[in-house]
Amino acid sequence: MPRCTNDMPKRIITELSDEQEAYKDKWRSIQVSTESIEQEKVAAVIKAAYTVSNYPESEILFYSSPMTAIEKILCILLFLLKLYFLNCVIYSFLII
Repeated sequence: MPRCTNDMPKRIITELSDEQEAYKDKWRSIQVSTESIEQEKVAAVIKAAYTVSNYPESEILFYSSPMTAIEKILCILLFLLKLYFLNCVIYSFLII
């Protein structure tokens, strides 16, 4: 595979074939879909990926929306930050 350098000619795609348009449209509709996922199927695929990767399986969490997932993650991060600063305060008292 050739290395990408600045002096290589750039190929600009100006139009897609009908097949490429259909493919793009299919994945665009999946991207913007608000339909619920089938959690059992998704969990099975994720577990299969863990199996073939030889990584230990972790807990799979599902949320009702991306925003809910972000809120949960932020709550966990805030908790960990509070724990970290609490440990720093306790440690500073132990040193004195």
